[in-house]
Amino acid sequence: MTEDHSTICARIQGLLTKKGFSASAIDFREFPDELIVVVNVPQEDHSAVLQITTEIDELIPGNGFSVVRAAQASSPDTLTSVKSVADERVTRLIELLNERSRTSEQQPSLSYIRDAAENLRVALTKRHHLILGRRGVGKTALLLEAKAQIETSGGLVVWINMQSLRELGALKAFLNIVQRVCELPKMIHKHRSEPPRSVALAAELDERVGNLLAQRLLKRRDCAQVVADAQRMINIFCAERAADLYIFVDDVHYVEMQSQPVFLDLLHGITRDTSAWLNIAGIKNQCRVFTDNPPVGLQIGHDAALISLDVTQEEPKKALAFLTSVLRAYLATAGIANRSGVLTNSALAIPAVAK
Repeated sequence: MTEDHSTICARIQGLLTKKGFSASAIDFREFPDELIVVVNVPQEDHSAVLQITTEIDELIPGNGFSVVRAAQASSPDTLTSVKSVADERVTRLIELLNERSRTSEQQPSLSYIRDAAENLRVALTKRHHLILGRRGVGKTALLLEAKAQIETSGGLVVWINMQSLRELGALKAFLNIVQRVCELPKMIHKHRSEPPRSVALAAELDERVGNLLAQRLLKRRDCAQVVADAQRMINIFCAERAADLYIFVDDVHYVEMQSQPVFLDLLHGITRDTSAWLNIAGIKNQCRVFTDNPPVGLQIGHDAALISLDVTQEEPKKALAFLTSVLRAYLATAGIANRSGVLTNSALAIPAVAK
């Protein structure tokens, strides 16, 4: 850490102490003409510290700004055994299982459990990815962990949950995603007195997309110029930032199946030959990602790599090991040290497969 960074750390820690908080760690991400300071605070203080980010930003020189993150708390020494399901920690475990049965951007997994195939490592590579599997196998959890790691390393991220766009149809859903991408340059460069070129390009594109969204009926050819201009804007924006852009699209199966290839083809168009990468997840048997006559969509193996999360039936032993690790994370969060205090060994056994 340089002396300048040490000074910034001391100032931020001083401000937090004055406000009654503390940072568990302060990290720095440096880019041309910009400094991002990542302030890690305890989970219980996260929301409150977010309210003083403007004050923190004032302590960072130049065009720098802060990002406040909730540090993961872990205290294995405090875990103790339970002897009865009447223990109040078992009740807490049941509550956790209910609360976290559905992963989302606002409520991610308790902790990400790496799988044997190292799918997280693959998802972080600079390539388009299709993450497919049955419901509940961890598609959203994988996307969220990749998103968190990319943000921590200074990458640019757009997160889209298709359930909120399901009634719009493929074309208007695509245009909404373009609008979300257009928000990035203005947001990222908000501290600059002279915004770079991408800000003006994004504003012009956003206005044109808004006019298209106001139309009652759209045809694919109406989006042709949007694809070209969005691709140009993304290319310039990524070059200005010297960073990659990752677009996460969760639950793509909410797009009508026959329209999915067109939807994916449009997304592919705005990212083609840029430093932008698609990570798209959906339920495998409800997804149609490519048609070959004419070729439309994302062709697995050529346009995008497949990450398959369906191991439950294919490799039951690996699935059991993975699910047991997930259970261990829930038990630890509830303060329970012994799995046997909640479940019998037979409850975790692999059932015999009928021949």
